[in-house]
Amino acid sequence: MFPFSQLLPLIVTTLASVFFDPLFWVVILLVALQYRRMAVARNEFFGRAAGRFPW
Repeated sequence: MFPFSQLLPLIVTTLASVFFDPLFWVVILLVALQYRRMAVARNEFFGRAAGRFPW
């Protein structure tokens, strides 16, 4: 049988440690900044916010 009782605590502790890693937050910040730049460029190019309906 698969050892879920041994594997589950390792998965939980690994996921918890990811959120306390500064490199994780740096990557999230870079992705957010690039997404914001893309949204501003799209707004300047098309003249309206992306994803909004004209009605």
